[in-house]
Amino acid sequence: MRKVFNILVFILLFVLLIISQVYANDLSDSKSLIMDVSISNNFKIIEKSSDAYVQSINVSLHSYPRNTVRQEVFSNTIYPDGFIGENSIDFYWKTTKQREFDILVGSEVRTQYKVWHIEKKVPFPIYNIDASLADYVKSTEIIDISPEIRDIAGTLSQQTTDLFELEYLFAEYVRKNIQYDLGSLTADVTQKSSWVIKNKVGVCDELTNLFISLNRAAGIPARFVSGYAYTELDIFGSNWVPHAWAEIYFPGYGWIPYDVTYGQYGFLDSGHITMMQSTDSRTPAMTYDYIGRDIFLQPGEITTDIKVINSGLPAVSEYDFDVKLYDSSVGFGSYNLIEVSLNNPKKYYLVADIYLANNEGITILEESTEKVLGKIIHRKQVLLKPLEKKKIYWIIKLNDEMSNGYFYTYPILVYNSLNQTSMTTMTSREDYNVLSKKFLQEISNPENTSAMYNQYVTFRCEAPTMVFINDTLTTNCIIDNKADKSFNIDVCLMNDCKNLYIGIQTLSVSFNTSMNSIGINNLVLTLSADGLQKTSFVNVEVKDRPRLVIKNIDAPQKVFFNQEFAINFEIEKISYSNPKNVTVKIIGPTMISEWKLEELTGERKFVLNTDGRSLKPKENNFKIIIEYDDGLQIFKEEKNIQIISDANFFENIVLYFNQLAFWLENR
Repeated sequence: MRKVFNILVFILLFVLLIISQVYANDLSDSKSLIMDVSISNNFKIIEKSSDAYVQSINVSLHSYPRNTVRQEVFSNTIYPDGFIGENSIDFYWKTTKQREFDILVGSEVRTQYKVWHIEKKVPFPIYNIDASLADYVKSTEIIDISPEIRDIAGTLSQQTTDLFELEYLFAEYVRKNIQYDLGSLTADVTQKSSWVIKNKVGVCDELTNLFISLNRAAGIPARFVSGYAYTELDIFGSNWVPHAWAEIYFPGYGWIPYDVTYGQYGFLDSGHITMMQSTDSRTPAMTYDYIGRDIFLQPGEITTDIKVINSGLPAVSEYDFDVKLYDSSVGFGSYNLIEVSLNNPKKYYLVADIYLANNEGITILEESTEKVLGKIIHRKQVLLKPLEKKKIYWIIKLNDEMSNGYFYTYPILVYNSLNQTSMTTMTSREDYNVLSKKFLQEISNPENTSAMYNQYVTFRCEAPTMVFINDTLTTNCIIDNKADKSFNIDVCLMNDCKNLYIGIQTLSVSFNTSMNSIGINNLVLTLSADGLQKTSFVNVEVKDRPRLVIKNIDAPQKVFFNQEFAINFEIEKISYSNPKNVTVKIIGPTMISEWKLEELTGERKFVLNTDGRSLKPKENNFKIIIEYDDGLQIFKEEKNIQIISDANFFENIVLYFNQLAFWLENR
C-alpha cells in the first residue's frame, strides 16, 4: 500500500491566511461609506517694517470634497465664513490687523461603490471633440506626450475600435510596465510622463499622468483627479492617504473613472474621496493672494483628517468565475495549466480582478512585480464585454524534489478583490503523467502573426497643432523600416490612401487636408502591410477668426445738467476662438473710458457711470469701440449712442468750458 502525505489542509489554511491579511476588514469594499472630512490650514502675515499694513487677503481652497455621481456632500462647516464657488472655497479679509489666520472646512460625505454601466460600444477614434474639452487633449509640462508615448498609444489603439477596450489596454500597459515604488525619486517630486516611460517607475501620480498622456496622444479627453483613498497597508502609517486617479470622457456617458494603481477600471470603490478635478497634477490645493505694504504671507500646511461614521453592506461581485486544471493529477516536476472561466451576466462592460494564491511546492511561471504586504501577488485584470464569457490561464510547475512513494494534494485557489473565491485540487505522485511547458503554452497562448513586424517599424506623423477654418493642413509622416524585409504598404489618412514600397530605409509621405470643422479634430493615420499594422494620431485645433459683437445698449435719450446716468452694454463672443488683447473704449464729448482684457472667453457686461456735466450742449455722440486680435490680425467693432443735454443758458456755458478743457488736454 502506498504511503499518503496530505498537505491540503496546511496549505489551504496558509493561503486563506494570506487573503485574510490582505483584505480583511477593508472598509473600501462596503457598498457605501459615510465620513467626516476635516480640512484645516494655518497661515501667517509676516511684517517687514513698522509701517507694514494689510490691505486685503484672498485665499482659495481648491481641494475639498465634491458632489459627483458617486459622492454626496451632505453638509459643510466653513470657518471663517467663506464663499463656495464652482471650483473653490474663497476666503477674504480686508484692512485687517490680524496676523495669524486659521481656516477650517468640515464636510459630511457619503461615497458609493459604483460601476459605470457602459452598455454599448463607444466608437474609437473620436474624430470631433467638443470645444469645452479642448484642454483635456492637450499636453502639459507634466503630462507631456513624447514620441515614445505617441508610438505606444498608436500601437495599442490599432488593436480595437472600442473605446472601453482601448482604455483597458492603456491601463494594463501602465500597470504591467511601470513599477509602483514609494522609494523612487517620484515619492517627493512628481515626474513627467516621458520620465516615467523611460525609467519604468513611479507612484500613483506618475501612473495616472502616463495613463492620461496615452489617452491624450490618441485624441481622447482625460483629466486628473486627486483626493484620498483607503488602504490597509501599514507602510503608509494611515488608512487614508493622498491619492490620484484619472477620468476619461466617453461620448454619450460623460467622465468615467480609471484608477490604474488600484486596478479599478470603469468603477470606483467607496474608499475613494474626490477632492479636485484638473488638467494635470500641478494644480495647487490652495492659493493665496494679498495686497499690502512691507509684508509677506507665510503659507501653512494643509491637514486633512478623515473619520468613518458608518459603513454599508459589503459590495458583491458582478461577475462569476470558476477554476479548473488541465489535468488534476500530474507527476513530480510536471507543468500544469490553471484555467479560470469568467462570466459576465450583466448587460454592461466589467473588468474582473482575479488573483491566484501562492502555494508551497508550486512555482507560478508568470512574472509579477506586484506586491501586497511585501508578498508577490499574481493578478490578472480581465475585460468582460456585456454578457461575455472568457477564459484566462496560468502555467505552474510542480516541485520535482519530492519523495517517491508519497501522494501529494495541493489546493489551487483563485479569488478577487471582494473575497469571492473558487478552488480545486491537484494531486501528484511519481508515476503520474508529466506535461511539458511548450505544450501548455500552445494551448493557452496561440501565436498571433497579424502584426509580427510592428516592433521593427516606426510610424510617426506630425502637423501644426492649430489652423484656421478652411485652411489646408499638411501632415507629414516618417516611416523607418528596420525589419529584415521590404513591404508594400498602404498609408491612409481617413479615406485618402497611398500605396508605397519601402525597403530597409526611412521614407516620408505627406497628406493635404482641408480643415472644415471647428474644434479639436483628431486625425487618424494608419499604416498596414502583411504582418504590419501601425497607427499615428494628430490632434489639430481648428479655429475661426474671433468675432465680438456689441449688444443690449441701454442709455437715456435726454439728460439734465446735474442728473447722474449710466451707459450699459454687453460684449458677446460669437466665435469659437477667443479674442486676445481686447480693448473696450467709450469716447464721449468730454471723456474717454477704457477697459483692457487679455482674453475674452464669453459674455461681459460694462457700465459707465457719469452725469450731465460730462456732456456738451444739445446733441452728444458717444462711441463704443472694441479692438482685439487673434495673434495675427487686428479686428474692430463700433457702435454710436446719441444723448441730448437738457441744460439752460448758464449750464450750457459750463458745458462749453468743460468741452474746451477736454479738447486742450487731449489735442
